[in-house]
Amino acid sequence: MDGTPASRGGVMANDIITNIDDVAVKGLSLNEAVGKMRGPVGSTVRLKFLRKGVDNPMEVTLVREQVQIRAVRARVEANDLAYTTAVRSECRSNSQPTASGRATRDQSKADR
Repeated sequence: MDGTPASRGGVMANDIITNIDDVAVKGLSLNEAVGKMRGPVGSTVRLKFLRKGVDNPMEVTLVREQVQIRAVRARVEANDLAYTTAVRSECRSNSQPTASGRATRDQSKADR
């Protein structure tokens, strides 16, 4: 995900994580693997992963931080044409503004 320590460290979508801090993840559930990647802000975690088209495993050491998940990304281009991209979906009450509506409104204000 954009803006995370992993993305800044070069980990990309479709990379396959094989080890977390030198411990193989084979056989772990997704929640167990994520739990091993989480830790105190400022501490480090070492990931080894495979990437299609790269012969040897890759390694990166990341500094953990608080991650903010953005449900929607928005941008406004020429002629006030707005683009939104849903990053993840969540259910909301009809009485609350949607993440998409808020992102479009906030981006529109920023571009004025």
